Amino acid sequence: MEVPVPFYFFIAVFVSLTTAKECGLMCSIRKRTLYREPTKDVPGPEKNYTGIRLRYDSLLIIYYHEQTVAIVEVSETRELFNCELLEVRYLLLEIMRNYLTPSSSTEYEVTENPSNKTKKLSFDGECHRTEQDRKAALESLRPAIPNQNKIRFHDMLDLMAQCHKLEPPSSTHHNGFVKEEIKEVTGILRGIFPGTKWCGAGDIAGSYHDLGPDTQLDKCCRSHDLCPVKVAGFRTQYNATNYSLYTKTHCDCDDIFYDCLKALHTTRANILGDIYFNVARFMCVEDIPPELVTTSTKKFVYRGKKY
Repeated sequence: MEVPVPFYFFIAVFVSLTTAKECGLMCSIRKRTLYREPTKDVPGPEKNYTGIRLRYDSLLIIYYHEQTVAIVEVSETRELFNCELLEVRYLLLEIMRNYLTPSSSTEYEVTENPSNKTKKLSFDGECHRTEQDRKAALESLRPAIPNQNKIRFHDMLDLMAQCHKLEPPSSTHHNGFVKEEIKEVTGILRGIFPGTKWCGAGDIAGSYHDLGPDTQLDKCCRSHDLCPVKVAGFRTQYNATNYSLYTKTHCDCDDIFYDCLKALHTTRANILGDIYFNVARFMCVEDIPPELVTTSTKKFVYRGKKY
């Protein structure tokens, strides 16, 4: 959930810090990382695929739509154990950093282990969320997770709702009040809502499972941030240009965010809802009916939804 920084300096004075929740019982976790340890060659936040698995006999399946890739861990009967959702732009940064060899300013060679076959793929320098980026990201994951499925927008939203209900693996829970308190103060200075890592101007989470002390509120913001259809500030997507500083998210994702905050009905959730829907009054992305499509499939609308 992206909100301009000034709002958070204002509300941080009034919102007290939330004490860290204690970790639950440790579950059996097997960690399998597809990527080498990240470097700092590419600046900005990183969302690495952690490779965390809860079961040894589980299956890994990828579902994707537009800008969101969901890596899910299921049983043979499709019982959902674990999820890890990634944005194409972050996943592509990891691929460029660890899997691709620069061959020119815009071309990279990807090695497909274990066959060691190489082929050239082209990317733009800013890693825009494009279909080409997504294909490259999925291609890099194919050797480890060959079962990849494209799904419709609302099917992805349904899957994200199921993932939202899952508790994060125990090893990823925050631990240590002092450590979290220091992180929270740092987050406020960066425009992050107190008690969270995903609510505010960007995020400070290291991975999908990385949540702040106010876990339930943070999960609302995480789902909103990972909306499959959105247009970042000063970017063009779907032939629609967003001239604002903030990301404009699909209206359906805004509705889910609204319902998520209302369901929590906490002081912090209500403050955040009031800021986002009543004060900032952000526009959202709406689909254009197929019969009316000319050059763009999406448009920006202000619906005036009150919290």
